Amino acid sequence: MSTWMKLLPLELDSMTELIEPPDAVGEKEEIVAVMPETARKLYTLSQMLDKTAAQFALDSNYCQDVVEKKRLTGKATEIGVKARTAKALMWISVRDELDDWTTLIGIRTGWQVVKMPPSGFLGLFNLDG
Repeated sequence: MSTWMKLLPLELDSMTELIEPPDAVGEKEEIVAVMPETARKLYTLSQMLDKTAAQFALDSNYCQDVVEKKRLTGKATEIGVKARTAKALMWISVRDELDDWTTLIGIRTGWQVVKMPPSGFLGLFNLDG
């Protein structure tokens, strides 16, 4: 098992400040649950990692040294994959808690999990928002 996977539970347990989803519950959305604590921490971790990956990518974009540029690009890729993995684990946690793998759901301010009405492009593919 990778070091990152081994350390993930410890990192989640040590989190004290969380990053809350920015979007409010929409008019046509139905609140179905409150997000579980582990999912909140995974969401926060994914947001933190995504920001770090973006910074590495930006630094790489402006780097003139070829060796350093390669290192920065590699870090951006690595951390970006970890961010997406944390977010995927968050969705698994939410859906396991709901025991619902078919409903179109999203997360909103106040850690609300909402059922979203299918519409347009998202409704065609049942993508989570």
